[in-house]
Amino acid sequence: MSKVNWVRPLLLSIILVGLGTFAYWLEYSHKPKQEEQETASKKIFNLNKDTQVASIRIIDQTVDTGKQFAFKCLDLEAKLCKPSDQSKWEITEPLKIKADESNVNSLLSTIYALSSSETIDLGTEKPEKRSTLLKEYKLDSDARKKTGKGPGIRRIEITMAKGETLVAYLGETHPIGETIFALAGQDENRVFLIPTYIKSNFDHDLTYWRDKKLFSISSHQVQSFALDSPKLKVSAKRKDSQWLLKSGQNLKKDEFPGDIENIDNFLSGITYLNAKQFVTENKIDAKAKSTLQGTSRLLSFTLDVSPEKPEKNEEKITLTIYEKKDKTSKKGGTKKDQSNLYVTVSNLDPLYELDSSAKMKFEKTLKELRLSKLITTMERYSIKRIEFLGKSLGTSPLILAQTDAKWQKMPEKLSVDQDKVQGLLDKLSGNRIQEFLEGSAIPTGEQEGLQVFLGDEKSEKKRQLLFWKNGDKFYARDLHSTRKEAFRVDPAIKEALPWSRDFLSPAPPSPAPLLNAKKAT
Repeated sequence: MSKVNWVRPLLLSIILVGLGTFAYWLEYSHKPKQEEQETASKKIFNLNKDTQVASIRIIDQTVDTGKQFAFKCLDLEAKLCKPSDQSKWEITEPLKIKADESNVNSLLSTIYALSSSETIDLGTEKPEKRSTLLKEYKLDSDARKKTGKGPGIRRIEITMAKGETLVAYLGETHPIGETIFALAGQDENRVFLIPTYIKSNFDHDLTYWRDKKLFSISSHQVQSFALDSPKLKVSAKRKDSQWLLKSGQNLKKDEFPGDIENIDNFLSGITYLNAKQFVTENKIDAKAKSTLQGTSRLLSFTLDVSPEKPEKNEEKITLTIYEKKDKTSKKGGTKKDQSNLYVTVSNLDPLYELDSSAKMKFEKTLKELRLSKLITTMERYSIKRIEFLGKSLGTSPLILAQTDAKWQKMPEKLSVDQDKVQGLLDKLSGNRIQEFLEGSAIPTGEQEGLQVFLGDEKSEKKRQLLFWKNGDKFYARDLHSTRKEAFRVDPAIKEALPWSRDFLSPAPPSPAPLLNAKKAT
């Protein structure tokens, strides 16, 4: 019997393990790093997603007057100012003012993602030819050193939080394709071809880059507001997480509930309102007075705002919109009214121009702001007692009370149909009001109606409602309100109300099936 030689298989196994380890390293370690290096080599700015940028400067010397903007990040201490962050910025050139954060953050993201489709290697060229080519690309040293007014080239300067500054020079547009010749710093040996869309950032004026928000608040800070316009005069205040409205010329009528969702959406649209242009930096200077000459006050909107920090006082802010109408000729000899809108804000200095569509944000009707529910969702889940009173029920009321999460008929403590009671409450707390009626517009029939008293743990008659029918329509009135007002409501509520005393009685149980029943012969 021959002796087995294990040396050769062992060596072969070691070689195979070594090859496998090398393949794994090549696939999962070396190759990703190589791809990352290749991607980085295509970028004109050596930025990564964690690089903090302290400032950005864009300079355009292709225009005769020369144009430049500088932006400073205000969130370095908060460890923001990175390409993917929503950081706060200010403009430092040509004015020191608050920047449009969204636009500057977008600029930083664009710069971070800016990469070349290809590069031109000039390192192998002779100095004379390299100089000639750079001049053709408008990237020669004279063009790069040009300062002040044009003609010249464009450049972008990025200063990192650690102090290092990177510069990119943008030259001529490539004759073929949508790319621009560009240099990274003073390295003349390599020319990048980058997308032309980067040029759009140099076309914007100061208005684009500066903050155009008319309010620096959030809608949840608004504690009350008043709108005074030709179509609507209304005031509202927030109380116990609810909105209470007053409407009319004197605003001395009783309060009525507002629709929380609609009002919050309305305020969100207003607080995010942006100006179209800055007419002048001072709303009381000569240019402002000249601009507003011939205008009419369209509306005023006043907000009472709670401070973000407890140590500050509540602030009152008033926005006033002015309208100037012009008749412009159109083809066919017809004329169409066009309006320019201007706005002032009490706590800001400039006079702004607004987009003509902005006034639509304020064109609300009282019906849109009013609560279209007979009871609120919060009230619906706090109700512990329901009382019904009407001719169809006889002389005594029908009373329900909730005990141990179950509704019972009182005082007998009889069971009732739980689904019908819950269905009624769901309908009362749904958006069921279809029309608001006042005075002589209120139809007759109340004396034949059904009164509903809703109570909680503190009051047996916290809400009092009256329902009646007139023709094929169904109506309701809030008996707590002093306003002579009624509502046309969804007829589905009528089907959920107990117009007879046995309506809420539980359905009789289904008969049990007979066991071992004999088959019919």
